[in-house]
Amino acid sequence: MKSKREVKDGIRYGKIQLCNSTKFLKHRDLLQAVLDPDQTYTAAEVEKIIAGFKKGKVN
Repeated sequence: MKSKREVKDGIRYGKIQLCNSTKFLKHRDLLQAVLDPDQTYTAAEVEKIIAGFKKGKVN
């Protein structure tokens, strides 16, 4: 049986849902710029996208 955490991470959300969520409120501007409106993402995928963006090199 899957734990609640595994089930929750498996749920996919759209760009608007993620941008309006309280979990990603601090990163709303980043998500609006980076996420594709026609694609869905899991919470884990979004956390990886945010982490990757923060590690990016500034010119």
